[in-house]
Parts: sequence; structure tokens; C-alpha cells
Amino acid sequence: MTPKFETGKALGFAMEVFRARQSAFLILALWTAVYGAVMGVLVLQQAGDELAEYVRVSQAFNSSVGRPDTNPQAVMEAMGQYLAALLPFLAVGTVAGVILESAWLRLFVRGEGGGVFPFRLGRDEGVFALTALILTIIAIAAFFLASIVIVLIVTVFALGGPAGAALGGAIGILALFTLMAVVATHLSPVLGLSLLQGKPAIVEGIRGARQMFWPLLGALAVAMLASFLASLITVGLFGAMPFDQYGRIDGGEPAGMPILFGFYFFAQLVAIIPAALLRGAASYTALQIDAANRPASDAFS
Repeated sequence: MTPKFETGKALGFAMEVFRARQSAFLILALWTAVYGAVMGVLVLQQAGDELAEYVRVSQAFNSSVGRPDTNPQAVMEAMGQYLAALLPFLAVGTVAGVILESAWLRLFVRGEGGGVFPFRLGRDEGVFALTALILTIIAIAAFFLASIVIVLIVTVFALGGPAGAALGGAIGILALFTLMAVVATHLSPVLGLSLLQGKPAIVEGIRGARQMFWPLLGALAVAMLASFLASLITVGLFGAMPFDQYGRIDGGEPAGMPILFGFYFFAQLVAIIPAALLRGAASYTALQIDAANRPASDAFS
């Protein structure tokens, strides 16, 4: 049975979830803002100096390319120091992110809340982590293969001179963005469907997304536009902050934790709505695929 899809319902699904489970939605939104703020503050305070050094060395390297004093080893060392400082937070942030997003998806595809602390570490989180890992591998493989094809396209066009190279580069960039949109659209319902079914549902999710590709792509495009607008608000707010991208104020001193936390907390709140639109469209799609493969979905029952 072919899944049914309505773009308006997909974009409005987040509001439907909010109306059905207001307290659960607001609690998760608050936890999401706290999570983002804590991670942002910790990363800047613990790895801000390493990030600043890496950016400085990279800029020096870019300006010295072709000169005898070019030192790529310094760039690699600075990047290694930054990644070493960042790694513990990436590990903790990834685990916390899996737990947080699993709670969001339980709410969206099953209608489950969970009280003030709606988090757990069980089967749902394991299914989410395994499915996300497989999807990451698929996305990386697709990007790698596409990159090879794009390089070949640019190389062929470059044989026609500078104009051909420019045209080939433009076609390559367009092809890359098209591929990203196609892959993201096909993979979008997989996590929600996997959590709904209690097992990785990658093939089923991709097949279902293919059957409603264009309206799903339209819904995701609107949600991405909302994400872009939210990012503009965040960038504008950042420009009014007294610290730079490394968490430093004038004079090189680290900014205080309260102002850093406040900025990241607000930035996360701004991102809640577009993130809910994306999650809602993907979850709605997962529910339609699930409903098409069995008599009825038991979400929100």
C-alpha cells in the first residue's frame, strides 16, 4: 500500500504533537536548551584557546602557500590539539544527544511523554544509535562517491579552459547540493520509523520516502528555510555579544559562564521551532509509512 502524504499536515504535525502533549513538549524544549547551553559553554571554556590557535595557524598557512616558510605540520599539530581538547565533549555530547533525540522521537511517533525527566537508556536509544550510525555511513559513502564523480566532471570541463572550469565547478556544486537534498529526503523518516518499530527500518524507510519524495522534499525545504531564518537571528544576537567566537572578551580574557550560558540557551530556544518542524515532517512521514504497512498506527492511542 502506497503511503499517503500531505505537505500541510507534515508541516503542521509538530503543532499537533504540541497540542496533544503540551507539557511533555515544553519539558523537552527546556532540556534541549539546557543541553545546548551546557555543551556550548564547556566547549568554549575548555577548547576555546585551542580553536583560536588552530584558526590562527590555518590563516597563516593559507597566506604563506607557495612560499618557503609554508608549514603544513603546524596546521596538523594545532588541529590535533584542538580535536584532543574537543574529543571528550564530543563523546559525552553524542551520548546525551542520542538520549535527548530518542525522547523527542518517542513523543513524536508514539505520543509518549515521560514526566519532568523523560530520559532513559534502553532499547530505543540502542536502536536510535545503531540506525544513526548506519545512516551516517550511507551518507558518507554517498558523499564520497559523488565527490569522485564531481571531480571528474570538473576535470572534463576544465579541458575547455577557464570558462569550462568555472562552468564545471558550478555544475559540480549544484550536483552536490542536489545529492545532499535527495539523500537527506530519503533518509529523513528512517530514525522515527526505526524507533516506532523497535528495530532499524532503513530499507523500509527509504522505500517509503521514495514513494512520496516530492511533497516530502517540499516540507523539508520549508523547515530548512525556517532553520536558516533562526540562524540569522542567532548570528544577529551573537554580533551584539561582548565575546568573540572563541568565548573571549576584549583583552583576551574568557567570558563569564552566565553570559555564555545565556547566549547558548537563547540560541537553542530560537532553534526549537525549526527543529520541531523538521522532526515533525520526518515523524509524520514515518507514521504514514508505518500505517501503509499495517492496518493502523497506534501512535497517540
